[in-house]
Amino acid sequence: SGLGVPQRLKFDLSSSTKSSIEKADKDLQGVLANLELAPFQSEEFGKNRLKKHKLGADGFMQMGFQLAHQRMKGYTPATYESASTAAFKHGRTETIRSATPEAAAFAKAFCDDSVSKDVRAGLLRAAIKRHGDITKGAGT
Repeated sequence: SGLGVPQRLKFDLSSSTKSSIEKADKDLQGVLANLELAPFQSEEFGKNRLKKHKLGADGFMQMGFQLAHQRMKGYTPATYESASTAAFKHGRTETIRSATPEAAAFAKAFCDDSVSKDVRAGLLRAAIKRHGDITKGAGT
């Protein structure tokens, strides 16, 4: 298409920039060394069960991330996930923000033993619905 053969770029970096890159790499290695991942697989629970209860799988997972962070750190994190807009001409990605007031209320309630199961379920549904609304909005 007339673009030519790709060529390797050579960057002329200052020693300060090289030091910053090395520090960032070292910091990343420290974070990765502290990462604990425990995959969980279950035949009892999956998208069909969520569908039965009319819960969106993506929203359910996002609320799980919010709850895990609330339990570990005491607050819900600022998070996002990308949403494809490839259906549009020159499609791009749009950002879905999962850290909504509904998500925070849900996560706090699940960490409070005095909150009833019915209230928790309602807050989970509200948080997932809000996430679904945001997801739909990102694609339009």
